Amino acid sequence: GGVSSGPNPKLACARQAAALIPAWDGLASSACAEPCGGSKGVVFKLSCPGQSDVYCVRILQPGESLMLVSMSRALAARGLCPDVVGSSSTALVQRWIQGSAPSAFHWRDRDSLLRLARFVARLHSLPLEPGTAEAPKARLADLRGLVAGLPPGKAESVGVNLYEVISELESNCGSLLPSRHELVFTHGDLHMGNLIEEGEGRLWAIDLESAGSRPRTTDLAYLFLHMGTNHVLKAYPSWDSRQVFAAAYLQECGKPDDTGAVAELLYEVELEWPFQALWYGIILIYLQTPHFATSLLHSVPHAGRVLAWAGSDAERRQQVLERGVSAIAHDYMTDQ
Repeated sequence: GGVSSGPNPKLACARQAAALIPAWDGLASSACAEPCGGSKGVVFKLSCPGQSDVYCVRILQPGESLMLVSMSRALAARGLCPDVVGSSSTALVQRWIQGSAPSAFHWRDRDSLLRLARFVARLHSLPLEPGTAEAPKARLADLRGLVAGLPPGKAESVGVNLYEVISELESNCGSLLPSRHELVFTHGDLHMGNLIEEGEGRLWAIDLESAGSRPRTTDLAYLFLHMGTNHVLKAYPSWDSRQVFAAAYLQECGKPDDTGAVAELLYEVELEWPFQALWYGIILIYLQTPHFATSLLHSVPHAGRVLAWAGSDAERRQQVLERGVSAIAHDYMTDQ
């Protein structure tokens, strides 16, 4: 006979979270919870018969409740993420936003592109204690730790030695990155799927469990990376669209937004790209999608070589800016 999997504890926890909603006082036992996406299966849509309001419940992992709830409240106060209705050590309840992930065509529509850039800038402007972070050694150590934590045989499933890739990236790009970075609040998993567009283009950030203090280029490189690799545009954002985005972003941050400042920011994003590609590729292995990870991870050493080749040469750096290091690295892979 078959073996019963038993009740879903996450679903039961989501239903129990209805007791955190003041407007549903006495009605929590009638609440209905249904899964609504996310790779970890911890997000649910919560409704109640006879009630028009709908809520989003995230089941919190051990140790993340205090940080995630406080960040969500701080961002909600600035209109950047949905309002927090209630929270406990096991659940975070927020207002349900009726919308969808922004279209990839935001990169082709100037008004949408400006709105996206300004939203990311506002996200990065959440007040933090002033500080800087060493680069790239801290992130390289984190990457080695991720590889070390992979289940046996998983690291080899993509056909490259990940430790060698990390070491080569350090050799090629370690001296190119700024020795220290300004820290800002970052989303940590910034892509269109973790944004919701409501009504006439109002944007909201969701899935904040990876948020933290990092260089701003980590979010920007990851956002651009997803545009070019993750079933969205299938092509890296154009040079023109990246310039429009960067100028609006810098202006919203209160920083110089002249041509030189835009180029400087965007080149730092290109320097960051292979680090984010490596991180994302390793995460894809954890998510058991190595077929997506393989080509991305194979491109990382080539991207590092391209950046080393460009060095401080103005003409070569301009090529990297205009085409994107990922496109040039892909050409190297194709030619071999």
